[in-house]
Amino acid sequence: MFERVSDAAITIAGSPDPLIAGKSSVSLTCEAKGPNITRKWMQNGETLSPESGRITFSDDNRTVSISSVQKEDRGEYKCQVSNPVSNAEGSETLIVNYGPEKVKIKGQEAVEFGQQIHLSCSAESVPDCTYTWTLNGTYEIGTGASFIKENSVYEDSGNYTCTAWNSITKETNKTDLELSVKAPGSSGEEGAMSIGAIVGIAVAAFVVGAGTGISIFVLMKKGKVSTSIKILWEMGLLVSMSMTPPSLADHFLLR
Repeated sequence: MFERVSDAAITIAGSPDPLIAGKSSVSLTCEAKGPNITRKWMQNGETLSPESGRITFSDDNRTVSISSVQKEDRGEYKCQVSNPVSNAEGSETLIVNYGPEKVKIKGQEAVEFGQQIHLSCSAESVPDCTYTWTLNGTYEIGTGASFIKENSVYEDSGNYTCTAWNSITKETNKTDLELSVKAPGSSGEEGAMSIGAIVGIAVAAFVVGAGTGISIFVLMKKGKVSTSIKILWEMGLLVSMSMTPPSLADHFLLR
């Protein structure tokens, strides 16, 4: 009668902890008690197979050796042991430190004077990395994943750099974002006239129209006329002695 397998467990040996992607190597050994044992390795629920010399197995499948570990090697490893009368399983989690990679800045590329600046930085990294912000590459303006300034000024325009640093791998990575602080009211449609300018034109046109009976011609950039007309008409400011609503379109010259 066969003895049942028992005490299945994985032991990890190799480069001193912590494991660093591209720099460390590691061996996982599957221990178990019992006769006529066969072993099968799994990683994250998938069968583990040799990989072009980087991942190798001992002849009896007892040991898996991984040279130059990569981030893809992280996760849960299981050793399934069995003999004709029983089976057992041991498991261990492998942590591979890597990064920072794919550093990204999310936020506005333009704000109006006095508006809040809110930028956030992210990166792929194990463990989580730390972040430092600099402006125009000259001085540090903040730390942490987010940079917030409540009231922007023109001097806040420039190149914002987020530098990510991993305290285990000792690696850094960075990315940039160009941000402009613009004059108040300038973030609307490019080329559109302000309400104040439209009202000024309308009042002047009213005076001229009332005094001379001359038809009003409003010269605006193509694509902006309909919005401007609507504003003036709703405000009751677009008036001409020689103009009636149905003929308005005939009195506007489009460019």
